[in-house]
Amino acid sequence: MRVNLFVALGLALCLGILSGCEKQKKNGGEMSDPTILSLAIKSAVGALKPKPQSLDPRTHLTREAIDKAGTPILFAGLDSRKAYATLSPFGENRGVVTWISSDGITLSYRNGLLTATRGLGPDLMAADTREALVAIRSGAGTSVRVYDYLDGEDQPIRRSFICKANSAGREDIEIYGLKLHLRKVTEDCSNPDYKIRNIYWISNQSRIWQSKQWVGPDIGYVFSQQLSQ
Repeated sequence: MRVNLFVALGLALCLGILSGCEKQKKNGGEMSDPTILSLAIKSAVGALKPKPQSLDPRTHLTREAIDKAGTPILFAGLDSRKAYATLSPFGENRGVVTWISSDGITLSYRNGLLTATRGLGPDLMAADTREALVAIRSGAGTSVRVYDYLDGEDQPIRRSFICKANSAGREDIEIYGLKLHLRKVTEDCSNPDYKIRNIYWISNQSRIWQSKQWVGPDIGYVFSQQLSQ
């Protein structure tokens, strides 16, 4: 099963595989073996749980490895923890796609909008993004967002926000050699306790290639990029 392989490889294989690829290059060989490339991309995954000297996969990723990985790849970063990882698909349920990292963290998205996390500690248990999606795709409009959490005693906490989406023009970004001209949309949300700003980079086909989305007051924001075409 691809997901089990992804998790089992972990960080231990990363440096060895990448070193082997470099040796193969130096010896005049082509780094075209899809198995080597797939292992490299799946093992250079970093970690989203806080730990000293966690690997940052961005220093090892290449467009060739991404395209030949054999599975879609999502990059995610938590600047508040200085934690970064690549994730692969774990499953889909009623339009919600869940991605998993090597250390078992999962991020769930519906149409590119974050709906849940697991394994981060103070997790986002669920988010209602239905109204927000309409406003974000159009680049204008007001919506209500609802975030659900659990407190330290597993009691539910609900935080509601009034959000306003605004078009911020178009922006050129590059994702490992893939050049994209995307619409940039900001989403400003507030309630009596918090003010947050989510940012989305969206294609003409409404695909969210890149985003910065709020998880919660303890985690802050998660930055994510779709690496696969």
